[in-house]
Amino acid sequence: MGIETEMKIKEAAKKVFRSKGFAATRTRDIAEEAQINLALLNYYFKSKQQLFNIIMMEDLEDIFQVIISNANDKSLSLREKLFSLAEKYADVIAEKPELPNFILSEVHGNHEFLLDHFGIKESLSKSDMMAQFFGLGFSQEEIANIVVNLLGYIIFPYISRPMYTVIFNMDEDAFSRFINNRRKQIPEWIDSLLQKK
Repeated sequence: MGIETEMKIKEAAKKVFRSKGFAATRTRDIAEEAQINLALLNYYFKSKQQLFNIIMMEDLEDIFQVIISNANDKSLSLREKLFSLAEKYADVIAEKPELPNFILSEVHGNHEFLLDHFGIKESLSKSDMMAQFFGLGFSQEEIANIVVNLLGYIIFPYISRPMYTVIFNMDEDAFSRFINNRRKQIPEWIDSLLQKK
């Protein structure tokens, strides 16, 4: 019953966090969604924050595995790697829109743990993608600029959504169209960068 109950709680928490957001979610909401009593939820997870962090870390694990496997896929050109990375990352963020804010909070408060836990620096620095960048004559600074811009292009709309959806009167459909249009522009942006080399 232990692992099954824990998984049930996590699945319920994901559903409630995604529909209500972290701030508006109560542990009682999660217990009701999981169809268990609050005491049982508190037995497995001491706080809403602990449960949220565990779920987000598992999601980050999935994302970083996708990034690393993509970066080391020798069958793909650099252009194809960047397209694939952008598509997969955009898919994950669309499915888990709360993830960017969690990543930001962890990067500011606990970036050393994230780097060590996932081995990001070492894995990426030794990746096939980095070798391809260097092979085309990109400097470390140029690569950093490309990666940061690519991730920002995907993540920023979700982080700033509460502000600009009000400014530009965007409902759910308008936001989806906005995101889809941005995704269509990513290949053009990547091509323009690679053509400079």
